[in-house]
Amino acid sequence: MSNSLAIAAVTSTLRHMMDGELGGGINVTTLPPDRARNGQNGNQINLFLYHVEVSGAWRNGRMPLQTRPSEPAEPPLGLNLRYLLTAYGQADDDVSAHEILGRAMLCLHDRPVLNREEIRGALNGNDLGDQVERVRLTPQALSLEETSKMWTAFQVNYRISAAYEAAVVLIESARTTPRPLPVLTRGKADHGVYVYASMLPPYPTLFEVEIPRKQPSVRPGDIITLRGHELGGDDLEVFLQHRRWEEAKKADGVMGGTDDAIRLLIPAGALPAGIYSVHSKVKPRDQEFPRESNDVTFALAPEIMSKTVNRVGDVATLEIEVSPPVLKAQKVELLLGSRPLPPTDRDDPRKLKFRITGAKAGDKHWIRVRVDGVDSHLVTDYDQPVPSFDSKYEVKIP
Repeated sequence: MSNSLAIAAVTSTLRHMMDGELGGGINVTTLPPDRARNGQNGNQINLFLYHVEVSGAWRNGRMPLQTRPSEPAEPPLGLNLRYLLTAYGQADDDVSAHEILGRAMLCLHDRPVLNREEIRGALNGNDLGDQVERVRLTPQALSLEETSKMWTAFQVNYRISAAYEAAVVLIESARTTPRPLPVLTRGKADHGVYVYASMLPPYPTLFEVEIPRKQPSVRPGDIITLRGHELGGDDLEVFLQHRRWEEAKKADGVMGGTDDAIRLLIPAGALPAGIYSVHSKVKPRDQEFPRESNDVTFALAPEIMSKTVNRVGDVATLEIEVSPPVLKAQKVELLLGSRPLPPTDRDDPRKLKFRITGAKAGDKHWIRVRVDGVDSHLVTDYDQPVPSFDSKYEVKIP
């Protein structure tokens, strides 16, 4: 494994290697092509790192010998480095440049794997030479189109060049992972693995939330039933997560449960309206540690507690009291029949005001309040053969 000096270590190693092989009469540089020849007129070979890409082979891999197979590990940053080798002759003589390019390419051909000792001596503080994978040099064939685009990006006249890839360079992740202690026993009395002759999973699982009266959402004060299996045991807990909360909260209204059901009271006015996810946590009777179930969702509806409407001309003001209180971050609107209306006053989280234009005396409207996409209840009971609207949610313009 290597540290963040790995890229510079490869460049320095290649420069020192060619500097030693080509002799003192040839200057080895690592400059961009547009600055490689500035102030120079002698024999020169320029090595430019023009592209760095992430190695797909090491994207999700782990370094051998760093962690045990059973331990979590952060994958290293694997990189493939692309270099462009360009030669310049004395007084820009092309024949000399071609000779220098041939000698440089032969140097890389004869030494396709970077030597560990040369890597260590090329740059102080680098440990690239200690990584498990060796850094190998491979010639790259560039098409005419790729070459044209590259030199256009350099904004300099084209020179005959050769491209190489140095791979793979592994940079160790700075994040640490836990190293668990060895396992001494496998459960109580070292019983090992349990075998269940069932197609169902052997841990607590929730299937659905059963809402009273076949309503589409839960009203404050309702008792809901969480259906599933393997829900019985000791220390039963239920946790609720609202999208406006940072973390799940333990529910206080657990009314007991069996292996296939848990009854939960949703307290009136205590929880904000909206979409909830719910999961249980229980310690199975034959196991040592508690287990958490999966999440299921339900919608908690706001409730219209009272309403007051006043009219001045053709504009009416409707004030409603809602429960639970509406959070400032929540999106709220009134549905006047099928017409959505935004609130004009939200200073009091329990009382909302709405402005109705085009109001006429005697007009009647069914109203619902929608909070974070969940509507207040309008239908009395879906269990009835013919459901009907609840008359207390009808507004008459005075």
